[in-house]
Amino acid sequence: MSKVGNSLKMTFDPCNDLKPRGRDKSLLVVHCEGLGDNVLAIPFLSLLAATLPDHRCHLVVGTGRRDIFLGLERFQVIETGEPSALTAVFSQYHDLIFDLGTGTEHIIDWIRGVELQYGHYVGFDKPESLPRESQVPLRADIPMWKQFIGMLAAMGQRGEIQAEYAVVVREASGQYAQLLIDLESPVPLICCAPGSGKDKRKRWPPEHFAELLRRLNAAQTCRFALLGKTGEEGLAEAIAAELPCAVDNLVGLTPLGALMHIVQHTSLLIANDNGVMHLAGWMGTPTLGLFGCTNPVLWHPLGAKSVVLQAARGDLLQLRPAQVLEVALSLLNA
Repeated sequence: MSKVGNSLKMTFDPCNDLKPRGRDKSLLVVHCEGLGDNVLAIPFLSLLAATLPDHRCHLVVGTGRRDIFLGLERFQVIETGEPSALTAVFSQYHDLIFDLGTGTEHIIDWIRGVELQYGHYVGFDKPESLPRESQVPLRADIPMWKQFIGMLAAMGQRGEIQAEYAVVVREASGQYAQLLIDLESPVPLICCAPGSGKDKRKRWPPEHFAELLRRLNAAQTCRFALLGKTGEEGLAEAIAAELPCAVDNLVGLTPLGALMHIVQHTSLLIANDNGVMHLAGWMGTPTLGLFGCTNPVLWHPLGAKSVVLQAARGDLLQLRPAQVLEVALSLLNA
């Protein structure tokens, strides 16, 4: 496995009711949101594990997400596609549960056949509250990753602790990625992720991506690849069809581990507000996020090399390729 180290420093003062009582306690974190949301929670998860060293740590995430949490060695990761493991972890008593979902449902609203047993429950504001629940307001003016960390304040945590977390990629994932694309070439690799999930308002037009790549190709020597998930092939094909140069169209071909390895070897990632954008920012890849209707303060990607462009009036049709080209070249040549 390969690692890229990161660190984050926060301040806490452990409160008395979380101190050890002669046995290991149990901590459950549930985060079944999108890939980008999962990435933004990683600093919080790292700090949580370091803050509560006496707890056994369990993490429930969506199917296919395990690879982004390989660096969090204290967490047992269970995916929603593993029913037996899910039943086992939800049947246990947990001293502390963190529900990282930003919707209106609690965990008990979607698990079936299991009575959730816990000492204290922490989540974002919802229409109704559970017994022994601390609810945290969800705000539009604070980055999401900081709001996740703010959940610790609901437990009265203060004091100083240095939490380290690492980006870990499986060797087998790297080998598979190398079969898809040459990652050893000295020519800079520029990747684009043109998808936006179900929300078309978050999608920069494919013809704009194509125009941007034509201009980048004319400006300097580079290689291009298109990244994304199954269902976004049409977007990639529309971009590739308008390019006079070769492009590796990998949309729908990259499991998460292989995607991470490719992003790790990318010179510049240009993407809509989507999971690949958040993945690249977190991994330290120079990242340019294109924002339309979504809030760039709330959903800004992690990483010192991440930059966002907000379209005028939230309309991505107003964001011209020439504007994106200027920022892309500055990131590429930094």
